[in-house]
Amino acid sequence: MIIGDSMRIIRNGEEVDVVVITYFTLNKTSFLTRNAECSKYILYTDELDTDTKTLHLSKVFNIDGTINLILPDKKELDVLKPIISNFLADESTVSVVVKNKYEYISVDELKDEKIIEASGQKIEISKKKYLKLLANKYLTYPDMKLINMDEIQKEGLGKYNKIAKPVSLVIVLMFFLITTVIDSKNISSSIFSLTMLEFLQTADLAKLIFILILSIVSYNNEDKKIYFSFIVSFISITLLLLGIKNLVTDMSTITLLPYALKDMSMVAILSLALIYSILLTVVYYLSKVLSFLFVSKLKIRNYLTYCASYITLFTVLGLGALTLYNEYITSYIDKILAAI
Repeated sequence: MIIGDSMRIIRNGEEVDVVVITYFTLNKTSFLTRNAECSKYILYTDELDTDTKTLHLSKVFNIDGTINLILPDKKELDVLKPIISNFLADESTVSVVVKNKYEYISVDELKDEKIIEASGQKIEISKKKYLKLLANKYLTYPDMKLINMDEIQKEGLGKYNKIAKPVSLVIVLMFFLITTVIDSKNISSSIFSLTMLEFLQTADLAKLIFILILSIVSYNNEDKKIYFSFIVSFISITLLLLGIKNLVTDMSTITLLPYALKDMSMVAILSLALIYSILLTVVYYLSKVLSFLFVSKLKIRNYLTYCASYITLFTVLGLGALTLYNEYITSYIDKILAAI
């Protein structure tokens, strides 16, 4: 029977509570199974809070008034596998569910039914993938609604998590405190010939918006590897440097760059882009990993808290990276560029 967002089933003679992820039918399975009616399927998992989640994919079969969850046959699994894989992909697409005539069924249909787990296909996934799966809107196609709101809230994915706002406020206050202390100390740590004080005072809003955009990008690309971030950074910075070199006539207005780009060769520009992209990638990726660890630990995985955490971490790590760059690397870079 259905209890809130959970379902109670009989497993090995004992009642256990499970979380229903989706309950659906595929119109084309009526041809696969030669049944007059389309077969129904259910994807669910145990309520246990573990690092690895086991999904159960079963066919819903009514035997003498009792609902039995059984393993779909091979033909059905051949159809079901790409659909489930699509749900678990980094970016799900609606084309897969449309192609297979996927249609969500209200879980209320199983209310007050006796449900026995006989067999099913087990799928092991990480907790991270499970969190993303819960919020997949295609699970209820064509209704496109989230059916596991209580579970999503419990896992910290809800936008209105009660502790999200106060925690976010504390983080933002920490951010302003850190920048104020740095400002008052007038710490000198330059990159691109800027002092730390100038870094905080020059176009602060633009820098904050830039970091905010990075935080949103990182939130939506949790599974992207560091090499992907590096490639994007390298291409972006290379195009930026080439654009400045070829499009800006008055180089004196570019106070951000101490190097004479107009006189630099393509090899020198690529070398400079390589150095900058490594620096940006390391700070970006570390901020992303630490921010996700923080919000996952507190179960407040939402834009508000994540972005507040990311902006603070990026600022601290970024300033640390700038200091190291200025103290230990700048002189070597100058020699390399001069040689090139």
